[in-house]
Amino acid sequence: MVVMPLGADFLFVGEGGVRGLLGSWARGLVGSWVRGFAGSWVRGLLGLRARISRHTSLITASAWLVGSPQICRSVILENGRSCRELSPGTVAQGSILAKSVHSRRCLVVTNRHGARSSHSLNAMSVVAVIAGAGSGTRLGSQGPKALVLLGGEPLLVHAVRSMAQSGVIDACVVTAPADDVVTFREVLKRAGLDAHVVAGGVSRQASVAAGLDAAGDAEFVLIHDAARALTPVEQIRGVVAALRAGHPAVVPALPVVDTIKRVGPVAADGTEPVLETLDRGALRGMQTPQGFPMAVIREAHRRFAASAANEANSAPDDAFLVEAAGLPVVLVPGSELAMKVTRPLDLRIAELLLEEGLGAEDCAD
Repeated sequence: MVVMPLGADFLFVGEGGVRGLLGSWARGLVGSWVRGFAGSWVRGLLGLRARISRHTSLITASAWLVGSPQICRSVILENGRSCRELSPGTVAQGSILAKSVHSRRCLVVTNRHGARSSHSLNAMSVVAVIAGAGSGTRLGSQGPKALVLLGGEPLLVHAVRSMAQSGVIDACVVTAPADDVVTFREVLKRAGLDAHVVAGGVSRQASVAAGLDAAGDAEFVLIHDAARALTPVEQIRGVVAALRAGHPAVVPALPVVDTIKRVGPVAADGTEPVLETLDRGALRGMQTPQGFPMAVIREAHRRFAASAANEANSAPDDAFLVEAAGLPVVLVPGSELAMKVTRPLDLRIAELLLEEGLGAEDCAD
């Protein structure tokens, strides 16, 4: 990697970017347009405004950068949102990264190789792990629940497609029953969808852990249920936006509409004694995708791995593990469309919603 001191600034040029930058360095300093590489345009090194692909990703480099402990303040994406603050040793692989003392912002431009394939998960910024290893017993399915048809396509296909259409996910990892990994791959291939399929575990928690192991070094991860087939793309985008704002755990949720009572053990005659009525105004029903920085959720799963040994003791959701680790969890608005298909009635409701044109695909831009 080439490191060029620029007065009080530092300019880092990754592999393949030297010629594209040096050829127009002088013009950039006087505020003219600088043409970088991979079709990106840089408007001067002082203004540091750039158009870059959403696939640009940040990884930890092996070498520490020279200079101040605060090399960069933020990354400007094409849509104008800012990424998290960068620390020394964090660079864009194969990209140009520059810092200006005037704006205190960083510039990242994708290299000439363009967007990376989902098969190279280490280069991804946001990866979705879709839990699809459930048996579907309550749904009355003879096979994996994720392969139950909804509108002529498996629930899994709807879930993966909504992630792809959201525009904020770089790759998908899908967990499947061990005996159905090949089938899942074939189903997704026929639907024209690209995902990395791995075998799940004995519980949902164990399956998600397997998905996380296969998710590479992405900065963020969204953990989603394949059974929430009609989740709107705006819900997915909202979770990612909250993650990029700095929250360690983000969950979409809906207000509880029914009265909720806490009950005691079942009596001999089959009745349940009511112990108290809860204030539903302070209750929310959790949905997915649930979003986390990759390092946070991996550590939470590692810390509570023993509970994944069977479904009865496993975590009710992934946010529970982060809560148990003592980290804050925030909620963002969910959607009625993100209902979980668990029972035959749920499937029928989902079919009616799809027939009315209320599927996730119709919410895409």
